[in-house]
Amino acid sequence: MRRGDAGAGVISDLESRLNALLEQEQDRGALLRELSALSQDDGFRDLARVWAPALIQRNPAFFEGFLLRHLDVARHRALIGDLLPLIEQADSDADSLFLALYRPVTEQAAWDKEVSSLAASDMTDEALLQALQRRDMQPLWFTLGQNTALALYHRDPDLFTDYLQAHIHGGWRPGTKRFAKLRKEAADRQDDVHWHLFREFATPREWSADLEKLLEEDVGGDRICDELIKRQPQQTYNLDASALAPFVEKYGALVVGYIEENLGWTGRRGQAKLLSALEKQGDERVYWRMFFVGGDTAAWTKALRELASKNISDAQMYVELQLRTPTRGRWWRFGADVGLALYRRNREMFRPFIEAYLDKATEELWQEARRAGDEEFLDFLTFRRMRESEHLIWQAYPPESAQQWGRKPDAAARTELDRISDVLVERLEGLHSRAPDSYVQHAANILGRYRAFEIWSGLQGVRLHPTMRYLAERHHDAWLACPRAITDVLESTNIFVQIMALGFLARGGPQAAERVLENLPILRALLLGNAHRATKKQVLRCLEQAAHEGAQYAEPIQALLEDASHYRGKRAIDEPIIASYVRTRRRLRQTADA
Repeated sequence: MRRGDAGAGVISDLESRLNALLEQEQDRGALLRELSALSQDDGFRDLARVWAPALIQRNPAFFEGFLLRHLDVARHRALIGDLLPLIEQADSDADSLFLALYRPVTEQAAWDKEVSSLAASDMTDEALLQALQRRDMQPLWFTLGQNTALALYHRDPDLFTDYLQAHIHGGWRPGTKRFAKLRKEAADRQDDVHWHLFREFATPREWSADLEKLLEEDVGGDRICDELIKRQPQQTYNLDASALAPFVEKYGALVVGYIEENLGWTGRRGQAKLLSALEKQGDERVYWRMFFVGGDTAAWTKALRELASKNISDAQMYVELQLRTPTRGRWWRFGADVGLALYRRNREMFRPFIEAYLDKATEELWQEARRAGDEEFLDFLTFRRMRESEHLIWQAYPPESAQQWGRKPDAAARTELDRISDVLVERLEGLHSRAPDSYVQHAANILGRYRAFEIWSGLQGVRLHPTMRYLAERHHDAWLACPRAITDVLESTNIFVQIMALGFLARGGPQAAERVLENLPILRALLLGNAHRATKKQVLRCLEQAAHEGAQYAEPIQALLEDASHYRGKRAIDEPIIASYVRTRRRLRQTADA
């Protein structure tokens, strides 16, 4: 029977049953089983004042799981407050139950006040420590007040060291005057509490000053890293890393491990002086790792320029470049002169590095690649020049929204766009005239370099960029004759490149049907993915045209359309898919009848 069936009468009946059960002298296991059965009643939790104290008096450790499952902090906050003293007095094995109930119902101010009262009591230090451990609030990031912390420190700084360190937090306010008295007292003893407070509250200036004193103490090399770690503030965002430079100069490799572990903050402020000290040590591995935390592109380009001019072997140059390869996610780019020098030195060995970090594809580098007949690198340069010239589209053909605000077509930008495209199209035409299959492979390599969202001008940009338009509209027969190239373009992460491939397939014919059949999984993904409706309808056109080429194409396409028609989603086009399915099935029947 539930509360909704009989109202308060159910609670009264349940209370009577509970009282009778709790008065019986029976095995605790049997009691737990019967209570578990009664706990299924909706009114059980409302009677926590009846069963909870009784269970604590019997055996709080044994009934811990049951109590934690059925005591609700929101509903029983006051009751839990009354139960906590009973739990603490009942059984030393019930510390985990005490803590599990204590944490949710205790707030910062009340907790600090309670700890302060305990610290002022006449209980022994050992008993006090046990009571404090029952009230361990570290997971909730509670912080002791200064007076409470002082009281514990005065009682026994060694015994309460761990508790003080666990419950004094500086947070995001280092350098404030909080705990100033405790810091002063602990500083006289130079104990673990002092160094904990230093790490939590020291200002960047205090840290730098303390490092100067440490340097004067002439600490042994076997201890220096430990001493630096001991002093490192928790909040490192404003530390001046130049304070570490004298340690590098004095101890050399002995402090390199410490610096490597702290690259995240040593590269933000004062890096130049520290880098200079590391450079003098000759450990280029650490130097460059730190450089890529806070260095700049100009300095990196200068270093690469100097390296490229050195008279060393290509193998040694390769090793040196590996050291100078960025290790952090930043937009690192070097100048075209560096790329040209590396390319002239050994284009096969250094081409991946150049492609990854070249700033701009210049005319000089283009001509150098043409003289070398390096078609693979020319694919990269073609892609880069297409991408770099895309901004000219907006200038040469501003959208109507921009023209309404006075933006006029820029004739100079159009001329520059045409000039760049003439060079690129001339190369592509030459490739096609020599070998159509080779042209398609190179064109697919160029288009495959576009990442998602990289054609920011969208389909309008494809239509207006002369080179992109050439790739999309010319030599469809060559594209359809090359299965691998069609698949490569369809697998692009850029939707506009995929749409170009759909344009090739939409021409229809036996070859297009073969390419459609080979790429059904990709076309299905486009049909069911997040593409726009217009793109999905173009996929359907490609599928229907392929189905018209014969039953061997229509049957698998019909199966695909039937499966896709059941899909429901935000961009689902189930009605057009069903219409395509019906037309494909009709075509298949007509073919069978013929």
